[in-house]
Amino acid sequence: WMPHTPMASGLEVAERIRATVESTTWRWSGEAYGLTISCGVAAYPDTVRDLAYLRGTADAALYAAKQGGRNRVERAQGDVTRYTG
Repeated sequence: WMPHTPMASGLEVAERIRATVESTTWRWSGEAYGLTISCGVAAYPDTVRDLAYLRGTADAALYAAKQGGRNRVERAQGDVTRYTG
């Protein structure tokens, strides 16, 4: 949750987080593991007209990122009603 943040800034932050996770080696019981994350970003009023749909729209963008190949940032294309019909 980043109040008063434009879409472009939200996308930049999400990409920095994604790149940091990807470049970090995680160790467990002496073994090294690589991790990746996917992020969905939505912004009011850029992609949603009603704040009630903000979280759901970002969540839908997250699942679109996972379906699109994972380890990526996806910009929401419209409010959650677009994804739910």
